[in-house]
Amino acid sequence: MTDKLYERDSHIRRFEAKVLSCEKMPSENKSSSNEEALFEVVLDKTAFFPGGGGQKADGGTINGIKVTAVKQRGDEVIHCIALKLTAGESVIGEIDWESRLSRMQNHSGEHILSGLINSEYGFDNVGFHMGSEFLEIDFSGKLNGEDIKHIEKRANEIIAANNPVNILFPKDDELDKITYRSKGELSGQVRIVEITGADRCACCAPHVKQTGEVGIIKILKFLPNRGGTRLNVVCGMDALEDYNRKSEELSLISRAVSAKQDSASKAVERLVAQQEITKQALSSLNRSVLEMRIASLPERVEGNICIFESAYFDAVCARALANEAVLHTDAIAAVFCGSDREGYRYCISSSAVDLKEKLCQINEALKGNGGGSAVMIQGNCKAGEVKIKRFFDSFK
Repeated sequence: MTDKLYERDSHIRRFEAKVLSCEKMPSENKSSSNEEALFEVVLDKTAFFPGGGGQKADGGTINGIKVTAVKQRGDEVIHCIALKLTAGESVIGEIDWESRLSRMQNHSGEHILSGLINSEYGFDNVGFHMGSEFLEIDFSGKLNGEDIKHIEKRANEIIAANNPVNILFPKDDELDKITYRSKGELSGQVRIVEITGADRCACCAPHVKQTGEVGIIKILKFLPNRGGTRLNVVCGMDALEDYNRKSEELSLISRAVSAKQDSASKAVERLVAQQEITKQALSSLNRSVLEMRIASLPERVEGNICIFESAYFDAVCARALANEAVLHTDAIAAVFCGSDREGYRYCISSSAVDLKEKLCQINEALKGNGGGSAVMIQGNCKAGEVKIKRFFDSFK
């Protein structure tokens, strides 16, 4: 049996222990056949958390060698390392503290939110995932924007109060008298994490000792989910990293639109409105160009028609021009929009040639890609204007 130090003290980063056993890992437990020889080590005590309750297992080292995995097997904690140890020898274990602290901040933050939402709204936590970018927490009831603002404020007030986080191991008769949250049926010794003023919940994972260690809780987003509400949340150092990323993005945007950060959104709204006006004007201009191009088409053309327009000539007008131009020939009408430098969008129409059969030939010749039907194909190509014209002069 392994003495689980992390259950009583989550802040132990370095510890000394004795090896109880060291067995070569069975080949079927390896992730690949090329993986170096690994050993499953059991210690008399450990600060390595094997994972559970939504929190990942700890990383770190034993005698300076990386611990590749930690798992629980019955009452024992198994440490997987590429080092053969001898039963009875003393070893030094060190936890990857940065990762442990980040996970504790997020997990304790989740408990604070879940406890407050349960006590104030009566909703249960029905799903919890600790991802690489944020926490995902599902609740059984619907929360609105005002609810989210209120809960986020209350949660950060709990953090600011720096309330103690207590770990309890109640006996069976004591457990019956305690009100606590639990996600399922429990057996054996129950471990209760009690966050003063916020929550009391059965949990096997390491947590912070004081709420102030969580630092900050930020709800990034909330959305409906299966009749309830899903929250995306960041806590602690993850919240700082999220803030730094967004602050840098906001700084870049504010410089791009020549506005202060606190008025950047209004500047962007003005820019979007101006863009819409420009888009409508361009659309009107394209329709005028389309009418002119159609009016200038010869009554009848022997061979293929190949028309070039600017990159601003939109896809709708390109299709309309190709469909009109094909009426003036018994061959192919092709419209190319773009430039030699940036490449071209193409729209090719024909009532005489099966374009679907010719698609590969066209794309190969023009360094393009696209698709369509027997009567029309669309795509992009990298060939220049001279090469395109030369190709269609002889293409049948």
